[in-house]
Order: sequence, then C-alpha cells, then structure tokens
Amino acid sequence: MYIKVPSGLSEYTIGKLILQIESYDGCDSEITVDFSDLRIAYPIGSLVFAQYLKYNKDSRARILKFISSDTHTNPISYLEYVGFFKFLGENPPQAVQVPTNKTYVPMGILEKSNLLSLVYDEKLNGRKDYLLQDAIEMCSDNYSQWMFDKVEPVFSYCFREIIRNVFEHTGCLYCSVFGQIYPKRDEVEICIADSGRGIRNSLSEKYGEQIDDEWALKNAILPGITSESVKNSGKYDNSGFGLYVLSKIAERFGYMWIGSCSKMLKINHQGVKVYEGCYPGTFVGINFRYSSLLRNRTQIQDIINEGERLSQQLGIYGKASTSTKDI
Repeated sequence: MYIKVPSGLSEYTIGKLILQIESYDGCDSEITVDFSDLRIAYPIGSLVFAQYLKYNKDSRARILKFISSDTHTNPISYLEYVGFFKFLGENPPQAVQVPTNKTYVPMGILEKSNLLSLVYDEKLNGRKDYLLQDAIEMCSDNYSQWMFDKVEPVFSYCFREIIRNVFEHTGCLYCSVFGQIYPKRDEVEICIADSGRGIRNSLSEKYGEQIDDEWALKNAILPGITSESVKNSGKYDNSGFGLYVLSKIAERFGYMWIGSCSKMLKINHQGVKVYEGCYPGTFVGINFRYSSLLRNRTQIQDIINEGERLSQQLGIYGKASTSTKDI
C-alpha cells in the first residue's frame, strides 16, 4: 500500500488521509508512507497520524516504510525532533539534526501498567482505581513541568482530564501523548489519542445502539454526559464534565478538536463544526493562547458552575467531581 502524505499534516487533512488508507482495496502487509510533498506538520495531526500508523503496525501486523525526497527535509526533521519515528520504532528518512529544548513533550506512550507502578499508598487499601487516578495526576504534573519548567495547574488539568477519559471509558491499556509550546505565537498545543472502542460505542451502552458518531461527539461535550452512572460522592467519580470544561475553555481561549470513528468536531469561539473523519479510536487536541488562559484561569470555575446549571436544565442533574473542580 502506497500513501502520499499531503503538504500539510494537520487536523484538517488527517481525516481524509486516514480514510484513504482505510478505503484501500486490499490487505497489504506493508504501508509505504511518502513524505515528499510534506511542507509543514502540526502537533495534533502528527500525533493522530502516528497513533494510527502504530495501530496498523501493532494490531494489523503491517510493516511501515517511510520515504522522502532529497530536498525537503525540514518537516521530516521536525517529526524526528518530536519523536514521531521513535514512537513508531522506525528510522526517519533523510532527516537532519535539529537543536533540542524543553518546549515540548515528545510523542510517547502512557501505559496503564506503568502508571499503576508509579504509586502505592497503603491508606488506599490497594484500590487500583484510586491508585491509577493518583498516578495520572502525578504524570500530568510532570508533563506540565516539562513544558513550562514548573507545574502549571491549568495545563496539568488539561492532560489529566483527557487521560482520565481514556482509561475510564475506552478499554485501552495505553494512550499516546504529545505537547508543544510556541512561545512566539503564545500558544500551547496538547493532543492525546487512543485506539479504543470510540465514543459512540462507549455511550451506546447507556444511551442505546441507535446513536451515531456525530450524536456521540456532540453529547460528549455536554455536562454530565457519561457512559457510567454519576455518583458525585468522591474525588474521582465519573461526572461527565471533563470534556465539557475543556471545550468551553477552548471557546474562550483557542480551539479544540475531538475525533472518534467517522466524525470530528472543531470547537472554538464560533461554535461547533462537524467534519468527516475516519479514526479507529478517539483523539482530543487542544490549542490555547496560554498567557491569556493563565491570566484568566478563574474563569474555569465559572465554566464549571455554568455546566452544573446547564446539566440541571437538561434533566441530567450532574455535578462536576472534586477532581474536575481541582485546578
């Protein structure tokens, strides 16, 4: 199977690119990925593509082969720099060395088993759900500290809420993580992807098999919508507020992409727009103007309060968990 990557590897092109691969008539054991036309690669599109290729390599036993022209090495260098090829266990084609710094969290795998090994507290009497959540908090703080040289609670929160969703709802044993800061543009971009059962399959257990991917995505960003029963009795209860809060932060301070199976949503100050996609699992990518968000972080509590009122109006009567409120 031969695939040519478009000139821009982004949220806008990744759906069509994966759809092209998925619709290929054949079950070739090898995928040749040609980067010759690539001129620019963005974090969200890059991680989603990497995770999709890893899914083909690990779950479909396909061999990956990468090629590029001799003259266009900058995008390949960026992908090598942020760990794209190392993530896949492959060597980059004709890349050049670029200087390293700490403005990014390299593409990597976050495994559930490794998270559990990070923490142990006898006070919890071995409750693995609490141990896992504590480990997610610790890991999210580490990601934030790596990017900003200190723990920035707002960005720890972003990592934490998305990672929690992966291990609570998808059935996955791992997810992939990537983060990038653009100081000159005053932007930070975070993306987390998995190859799990997808949002529609998760919500259909509670809301019925008749729901489709678009319904599932649009409802997943409403307050109190979750595949599990809402308890509201403990710090880590599943309240269905994490994606809602992130989407509202995105409306005020940047944008957010969420994709699962056949659909993708872009959320920003203009509202919600639906795009066609094709992704075996779920990804969430967010881009914020970080100095503005840090100056106005108290607005997040306002968002949570608004969400709890909206949840009542929708007849859900959900409240954000203590963890979701902990910023």
